[in-house]
Amino acid sequence: MGMPAPVVPLAPLPGDHGLDLDPSTHLTDEGHLLVGGSPTRIMRLTSAQVSILLRWMGGAAPTGRQARTLATWLVSVGLARPRPPAGAGASGAVSGEASTAGTDVLVLVPAGVYPEPGWLAPALEHLEDPRVGAVVPRALVDPEDRLDVGPARARLAARLTSLTLPGIPGDRAVEHTAADPLQRIPALVVRRSALSAPCTAPPDPETDTARLPPAESLSRTLPPTLLHDLVADGWSVRHEPRSRVRVEPLRGPGAYLWTCLQIGAAAGGPGRAVAAGSGPGRGSAAGPEFTWAGAAAATLALAGRPVTGALVGLAGYTVAAGAHRLPAGTAVRAVGACARDDTRAVMRAAEQGWAPVAVAACLRRPAVAAAVVASAGVAGGASPVRTAAWVAGGVARSAGTWWGAWRSRSAAALVPRVRAPFGRGRGPRA
Repeated sequence: MGMPAPVVPLAPLPGDHGLDLDPSTHLTDEGHLLVGGSPTRIMRLTSAQVSILLRWMGGAAPTGRQARTLATWLVSVGLARPRPPAGAGASGAVSGEASTAGTDVLVLVPAGVYPEPGWLAPALEHLEDPRVGAVVPRALVDPEDRLDVGPARARLAARLTSLTLPGIPGDRAVEHTAADPLQRIPALVVRRSALSAPCTAPPDPETDTARLPPAESLSRTLPPTLLHDLVADGWSVRHEPRSRVRVEPLRGPGAYLWTCLQIGAAAGGPGRAVAAGSGPGRGSAAGPEFTWAGAAAATLALAGRPVTGALVGLAGYTVAAGAHRLPAGTAVRAVGACARDDTRAVMRAAEQGWAPVAVAACLRRPAVAAAVVASAGVAGGASPVRTAAWVAGGVARSAGTWWGAWRSRSAAALVPRVRAPFGRGRGPRA
């Protein structure tokens, strides 16, 4: 089954921008097969593309349209990470936010967020690439920022706050994808032109914040759906760990649950229905995406047969991997990665509206409860406190999603999407 193409044709990566393979990406078949990305996929390269890839691994930047187009494709599907040239945005960030006046760039920093010195330059480097619509900085939460409470409560507040913010693994920029969960946006460096809502008249240049909340609420938060909307329009959105902001911790468990409820309501709101192409009363799928093998495993687990479900899922992943003729070691890694993807996606489905189903199944069958706790540990972290907080937040998000779906008169966000394991595809043609 071919890998789906992006929403719009991809412009080649600029010639001075490099890239690194994502740490999850594995090479096999003498470099002709790439296995990795999120969700896990398999891509076959031609001999010419393998040669290009080997030059990149030697430190060379993509040169020539074919190489730059391949680089863009690998970044778009999560097999590689972009590497903008050092210092590209430094001159434009000398005077901070004021330096963007009169340009196509907006710097959005809500109240309670404090940028660290030099945070803007790494973000502006990415905007040298005309495909990039927005850059999200790494959010840091420090318990010491809550001096009004004791150390234990301050640490808890910091943990709860971090669960509402996007995590950036490693020290390289990563692409935001439609499969990523909705989270609070700590701050944003965004192109003004990217904010124009599709299928509407161009907004006034002085107020072109079609996707942003009114000015009186802009100081408090940015809409959680904004990044997904930009990706749906074909823009590249990147998370840059070198760009850092400090986020004020939430006031406590009540504020955490209320935040999760609001994020869930945004997931089920009118914007999600429009993104799914489903007006009021229609139900096109816009929920979490997982493979048919994962869907079968989850269905059997909820029916009280978790062991059978695990075996069915494993068999499905193995058959799909076998169709690609992967070496044994690579196939085992690919099967494990696909199972991990589906575990996270199923847990995301539970927090995006299906928590009542999961809770009912857990109350009826202890084996299902054990499977859910294990899966929650994978998704929420090994710490029991963190896992418990993640579960509580998931229930609040689920309630919010139902509330948002009721307000939008659309069940799109409650309908999961099913795909085949390992999106197979070839690199772009020259």
